[in-house]
Amino acid sequence: MHVIQLRDICYKYQGCKDDVLRGINFTLKDKSIVSIMGNSGSGKSTLLSILGAIVSPSSGTVNICGVDVTKLNDDKVTTFRSGNIGYVYQNHCLLKDFSVIENVALPLLLQNVKESKSYDDALSVLKSLNIEYTANRFPSELSGGERQRIAIARAIVNRPKVIVADEPTGSLDESQSVNVFSLLLKLVRLYNISCVVATHNLSLAHMTNVVYNLKDGVLSS
Repeated sequence: MHVIQLRDICYKYQGCKDDVLRGINFTLKDKSIVSIMGNSGSGKSTLLSILGAIVSPSSGTVNICGVDVTKLNDDKVTTFRSGNIGYVYQNHCLLKDFSVIENVALPLLLQNVKESKSYDDALSVLKSLNIEYTANRFPSELSGGERQRIAIARAIVNRPKVIVADEPTGSLDESQSVNVFSLLLKLVRLYNISCVVATHNLSLAHMTNVVYNLKDGVLSS
């Protein structure tokens, strides 16, 4: 089963002459974990934003879980994304005025899950990442590694079909990077979630099932 299929994806920034992404075709199989490597400026973040249904391509089709998201309006894309895709950013993007457990429970609360269940599920994921002790703290009180694990917990709490992680360890030192990356892979495997991760770290990339390279707007394995 295919969770994501990209067909002939091109992307051009407004006002630019050349395409950043040129005719990309990509398939993510169910329960597969793949990594995408590329130099800075190669378009990795743009590609992951398309995979995560955050950005629409200039041309081509994006099929996620059997739905062509390029045909959905903004409201329907937002609803679809919240129920099917978890996104992990390089700089965690946690809400600073929310406690950890409030940050993690937020995706469930936005889907109108009962508050008690939302917080119970959030605490369960925090426990699986060995950071339940942070539940009532705020992001500013935590280390970079802790914040990034919380970002992973938030992305995975509603058991999405796919996790899209854009340089999730890019702001961490090497020892923290290995720890956080290993925990991410452990969780997606535990919950049978497909995962696409962009990284510039070859040793981390080799921990995934398939490594792709993005160069000059073209994706190759």
